[in-house]
Amino acid sequence: MQKSTTAEGTLAPALFDEYAAEWHSKISDVGNPDVTSYFANGDSGRLTYVYFSIQRVAELVSAVGVQHIKARFVLMPDASTGQYRFSLVLFAADKDDRQLTAYYLPDALQAVPPTVGEPLPGSLAGLWQAAWAEATLLTSAMFTTSYGVLKGYNFDLKDFLTPLFTNGQPYDKQQVRVWLGLHGYTTPDDQPTQTFGLMVRRFDPTQGAAGQLQAADDVFFDLSTPCPPVD
Repeated sequence: MQKSTTAEGTLAPALFDEYAAEWHSKISDVGNPDVTSYFANGDSGRLTYVYFSIQRVAELVSAVGVQHIKARFVLMPDASTGQYRFSLVLFAADKDDRQLTAYYLPDALQAVPPTVGEPLPGSLAGLWQAAWAEATLLTSAMFTTSYGVLKGYNFDLKDFLTPLFTNGQPYDKQQVRVWLGLHGYTTPDDQPTQTFGLMVRRFDPTQGAAGQLQAADDVFFDLSTPCPPVD
């Protein structure tokens, strides 16, 4: 059986294509009843964030010519049950969208209650996190825009450089967390809708609960650019 990852936690290109196609296929099914289960995280509830060690992020931003960090959605079979589970893959790209790094997998996927109090207008990040946590049922429509099924989001390089400023804290104690959220708004035809989104921030696990409420210059969120329409 072909291994899905290497010892370094990257996803083989052929398997990335397979798992990304699986995501697109299953989310394209507007009546898919299994969407909620893709984000189940064991007995602890719904997946709320994935994290990458800062050393891993440092590798991504170190690629020569990097201009963007791209996040892509995949469905991977669970090793024990075979059921499909959501995961996030990161890779670096240049200004012409040429891939510069391997496909990086998260160090871990976590389910914890969302923390409100981030430096965005009106606790906007908290609203998105809470909407994700409180949604009883996840549907394909939440992962689809007028451009089609969401394949992921594209971030500017600075969005992943900012968390590398750790105020003197050693890198081996830091994480970059990518939080999941739902954006609520009304479409041009007056239909209320919710769309899946991502938020990036640094986290210092050595600070315990305090690490979730760092000073404004220690956290960073970004709306990013959806794919599609951008590749």
